[in-house]
Amino acid sequence: MKIAVHNAQFSYHLGGTERAIYTQLKNLLQIDKEMDITLLTSKTRKESVFFKEIKELQSKKFRIKLFDISDIEIKTKEESNSPTKWHLESVRFGLKTAKFYKENNFDFVVAHFSTDLMFIPKNYKVVLTIHGTPSISSYIDENCFERANYLIFTTKDVRDKIHQMYPGTINKNGRVIYLGTKIIFDTLPVLERENDLLFVGRLIKIKGVKILISAINKLLFPNKIKACIVGVGPEEDNLKELVKKYGLERSIHFIPYLSDKELSQLYLTSKIAVFPSYKKEGILLSMLEAAAHGCGLIVSNCCGMPEFIEDNKNGLLFEPQNIEDLSNKINLLMGNQDKLDELGRNAFKKIKDYWSDLERAKELYQYYLEIQNE
Repeated sequence: MKIAVHNAQFSYHLGGTERAIYTQLKNLLQIDKEMDITLLTSKTRKESVFFKEIKELQSKKFRIKLFDISDIEIKTKEESNSPTKWHLESVRFGLKTAKFYKENNFDFVVAHFSTDLMFIPKNYKVVLTIHGTPSISSYIDENCFERANYLIFTTKDVRDKIHQMYPGTINKNGRVIYLGTKIIFDTLPVLERENDLLFVGRLIKIKGVKILISAINKLLFPNKIKACIVGVGPEEDNLKELVKKYGLERSIHFIPYLSDKELSQLYLTSKIAVFPSYKKEGILLSMLEAAAHGCGLIVSNCCGMPEFIEDNKNGLLFEPQNIEDLSNKINLLMGNQDKLDELGRNAFKKIKDYWSDLERAKELYQYYLEIQNE
């Protein structure tokens, strides 16, 4: 099997899609050592940790091809939240890669951003993974979905919403293949969980961090809480101002970046992980990571999250954007250690039983074999 993976942002951006690509590449190379993969991404002066690590795996069977789009590369927090900038980057990257595709041959091309399909030559089969749902339908997305030969949806919710927005995708070759997370422990280490609340993710509006901060302010003893918010993004300054407004500077701590090892340690020493996203998401990898470390989970009841969370069994669901409901759920778990431990154990067990990234990559690989043989 010989495939190309097409993604301009992988070399420099840190997000859920990039982590998914990184994890899938590592696992696919492990599953089939004869699999031939070329990663097409942009040349950058600021390489992401994922890209630095994946470069170490280069071999005769795994190559990386870089294309210079520095004049259009997304460089600021504000640009990283601009769909227009993303589309322009995708177009420039597509134009740069066109010659390479003409000079080479692949069984199919894997893409993770719909606009990328505009410039992948028509003689190639294309597999598009859809990680979330757009806010509104667009002519560009409609045409790119039409161009795709195969669609992979990261959740049933994403599949259903895409089908509703773009009825033409219903008859496409499509499959739901969940993302997974690395299972680090066979049994959970017993550590003192000193940190009360944890959020991990990009600091953009739809992640709902403003809702979390407002919910903390409504807790019974907000100034006695220790909470960590890990991530960067265009909302960072606004969120810090909100924390200052509530006088919670000693309770809520912002951490821009942690290595995987440091993040794992923070998960292990955190009691509750909260994920208040309220639209557009597929499945949150950070939620799965927290579950793999035995955190008690409080998650908004929307998008693909209920496909992992069984309310009151391996986590608590709250009404999206409902500050009062979220605050009540936090108070409930903070005051009930037995329930908190039960939810953490059940979340960890569910990850081990089904949500391993290696097992999900094996499912993806089998689908790739079907595509290759058609």
